Amino acid sequence: RSKTMLSRRISISNERYQPLRKARPKSYTLDGKAESVACSANGDFVAAVSHDTAYGFHKGSLVWKCKNRGNRRVLVARRSAMVLAITYDGLKAMSHEADENGHPRELWSYETEEDIFDAAVDELGEHVLAAVGKSLMLFDAKGKKLWAKESKEFVSGVALSRDPEMAL
Repeated sequence: RSKTMLSRRISISNERYQPLRKARPKSYTLDGKAESVACSANGDFVAAVSHDTAYGFHKGSLVWKCKNRGNRRVLVARRSAMVLAITYDGLKAMSHEADENGHPRELWSYETEEDIFDAAVDELGEHVLAAVGKSLMLFDAKGKKLWAKESKEFVSGVALSRDPEMAL
């Protein structure tokens, strides 16, 4: 039996790298094991998280890096500048752009003491659907909770349609 583990090193490449040219993709060593990696639709922006750090890369170069306690997963809106980190404490929405200190510009955050089992971001970053404990919650692009639906059991996974009003 073999176990697959994500390494501490991520490589970012695209189809322009030709094996005959012996060009190597850009790589970066993370502060810890990679918990999750996501990218934009065109592949220009890549986000990654280790247990306590989030990273943003644009065209293979590190743009920002920030500490987030207990990262579980990172999502990138495929056609907008939103990056969403699922942490032990809640959700943190960030921008692709860095501030003057090399940190991502925070768009919004939602703190909770309940486990967040899963989340989904629509292509344009206009809606976030999250499984928070026994609740399903829909947020808008500014972090305003549009609605919450309660369940008898823990909600373990979510999917977001093109029309977020279709959910539940």
